[in-house]
Amino acid sequence: MWDPSVDYVKIGRVRRIADFENPHGVWTKIEIYAVGNQAIHLVNGHVVLAITDIRVDEAPLTEGQLQIQCESAEVNYRDMKIRPITTFPENLAKSAQL
Repeated sequence: MWDPSVDYVKIGRVRRIADFENPHGVWTKIEIYAVGNQAIHLVNGHVVLAITDIRVDEAPLTEGQLQIQCESAEVNYRDMKIRPITTFPENLAKSAQL
């Protein structure tokens, strides 16, 4: 589980630290901020993952395709917005400890 107070271990999968999703039938807001090879993920305003040194085959992952998916369930998307950023918002970087 992701925990900002514990050193990141680069093996296995990352599971959510808590369930911040809304109940069935209520839209859940997902935000992903990515700068360089770092990312912060939020669910309904709660930081659920912060990751640094994102790599693919030992190379820093700093560009590429955006792929939106859901595993093992139907999903609907609305109001998707993609905006360029060059730095993380200060409050997010602080709460994610980046």
